[in-house]
Amino acid sequence: MGNPRIQTGNLLVHLKESPTSILIEAEESKIPEIKNMLTHFYADHIEHRRWGAPFPVIEIVKLGINKARGIEQVRQFLNIDRNNIIAFGDEDNDIEMIEYARHGVAMENGLQELKDVANNITFNNNEDGMVDI
Repeated sequence: MGNPRIQTGNLLVHLKESPTSILIEAEESKIPEIKNMLTHFYADHIEHRRWGAPFPVIEIVKLGINKARGIEQVRQFLNIDRNNIIAFGDEDNDIEMIEYARHGVAMENGLQELKDVANNITFNNNEDGMVDI
């Protein structure tokens, strides 16, 4: 995105509050290497997901934080039956949510790993796939 400035040092010095997530934009070819390093060094503390196609982004969150957990919190608060939960996704940050939902739907342009756990596959994001279901 333009000409980003690269800084090193203690990120926490610059933050006023604890972050809920950190996003890293990287070259597509570097994504696997970055994800492998994050897993190797920080697997006991964080999880990471790739999303943002066509702009490759790695999202880093505290271990156990994901969309499924968020939906569960809202579901309990609003007293919604889990059988009434439907979720749509296309990237690996959607996997837990698709598995959690009573009816998980992967977009046609989504990752194969997501399609493997979905109940259905619909048209891609640009073809109104959510309307089809």
